[in-house]
Amino acid sequence: MTSRDEDINQWVDFNHLTTVQWKFYQEKKFTFTTFLLPASKYVPSHCVRDGKVAIRQSQQDHIRELVHFFNSPILSSSANLTGYPPAKSLEEAMSLFPFLLVAPGELGSMGKPSAIYDLIEERYIRL
Repeated sequence: MTSRDEDINQWVDFNHLTTVQWKFYQEKKFTFTTFLLPASKYVPSHCVRDGKVAIRQSQQDHIRELVHFFNSPILSSSANLTGYPPAKSLEEAMSLFPFLLVAPGELGSMGKPSAIYDLIEERYIRL
């Protein structure tokens, strides 16, 4: 997760995107959407699946502050175990993942997980 375009420039291999795909991403990058994008060679292997990296750009102040503080994108997990529904509260998330640090801040007003859009396949994985 990041708020900065320069992180995207380092982590995404733009040679695998068409002009139409890139324009779509630019129009939608700050929406409540996680994008699957072609990973560059600089992305750590544990962050790559099928040659893609999941990227979400956020305009939330606390995300901007964390990215600025670490001078790096943030690796973030979904608040659920694979195949199970997401946690609905901080308390529920902490019971699922007691070993993780949680940064304080608002979750947003959507009340559900972000959409996931595979930009290469041009399809939603999750709405």
